[in-house]
Amino acid sequence: MALGKRIEVLEKNVQLAMANAVGPEVQIVDYKLRPYSEVKEGYVAVHYALAVNYKLPNNAQVQVYHFFLKTAHSLDVENAEALVFQDSLPFPREVNFFNKIIPSMLKHLKGDSFAPKCWLAMKDMLFFEDLGLIGYSTSKLKVQDYSSLKCLTSTLGRFHASSLLAEAELGKPLNQVDPEIFEDVMFLQDKTFLGGFLNTTLTMVADLVKLFGFKSPNIDKLRDFLIAAAKPSPNKINVINHGDLWKNNYMLNAGNPQKCILVDYQCLRYASPVIDLKMMLYINCTPEQRKMHERELIEHYHSEFCTTLEQSDLSLRIPEFEEIWKTYEEYKLFGVTFAAMYLPGLLMPESVLGKILGDPVSFKRYVFENRSEFVVPLVNSNPEYGSAIKEIIRDLVEVAT
Repeated sequence: MALGKRIEVLEKNVQLAMANAVGPEVQIVDYKLRPYSEVKEGYVAVHYALAVNYKLPNNAQVQVYHFFLKTAHSLDVENAEALVFQDSLPFPREVNFFNKIIPSMLKHLKGDSFAPKCWLAMKDMLFFEDLGLIGYSTSKLKVQDYSSLKCLTSTLGRFHASSLLAEAELGKPLNQVDPEIFEDVMFLQDKTFLGGFLNTTLTMVADLVKLFGFKSPNIDKLRDFLIAAAKPSPNKINVINHGDLWKNNYMLNAGNPQKCILVDYQCLRYASPVIDLKMMLYINCTPEQRKMHERELIEHYHSEFCTTLEQSDLSLRIPEFEEIWKTYEEYKLFGVTFAAMYLPGLLMPESVLGKILGDPVSFKRYVFENRSEFVVPLVNSNPEYGSAIKEIIRDLVEVAT
């Protein structure tokens, strides 16, 4: 879509979003659009802060409403280059999720929502409430403290349970409501978006295994297990998985009690809830934290999950804790694989990671093509980083062989 046409579409959508957020009689005076952050944070979308000045009937006072705007294409006349992913799968998935699934998830949910308010979800634009203005922010820490992990666990429990509420509302499994929304993009190899992510990870693992002198796992067998186990289970609970629970995809506030909101619903899958739990606990805390608090946090998750179901006006089966815990133990291979996928990047010094993320060519190469060329030299030159990566690969080898 040409840039001028995008601006024209934006102006029409601002009116629709304001009508939903403020009311149908709203009169827009003007609006201002700017990049949401000086640091690039979106890799499958562009993020903007949108401030809309408006009036209401019988009130001459000009007021302002703030949106967090996500677009599939740049709206910046000075910087309209294409994104790495702009014409690929993830953005329409999130639009369809907010239009088709979220309303049924929230209809029977009592208490705090797990998602930001979305005032308008169009083909290539999403208008959200600006969580930053109500005290929410992403974490600047590489690993989270216990309080933040517990808060994230609570939100994840409500999110997963709400997908069962939506199924009861809609009368069929959610992956049958709109299969494309929940088609796994991380453990499938024939899709444009993240099609090479798993293979790039496993190639890097093989290179690091050789570098560290570990016994090599059967990479093909590992790949086959992950692809098969990421599909819906025929005999266990399946829920919507967020699928990308690294620190930029959830926001915490400093309130008492602390609250958490999940953002960026572009890697959704319909599968066992423990896949999300493994990701959360293997990429957001240290091994020491996980060993100390793992069962306690899963118990807390189970409590929040069950409470969400019990507080609804629907009659649903409440899973026993041991059912969740047993499956969690069986899926350990996901945890060590997620650690190998995410932590080599997240544990990099900020200056190194910033150069990769700030350059579209380097970012694409790191994610899809050859992660080893970035990770191996840093392992060899940075003892602290090398030691951390060695332990991650050691854990994977122990579980996979």
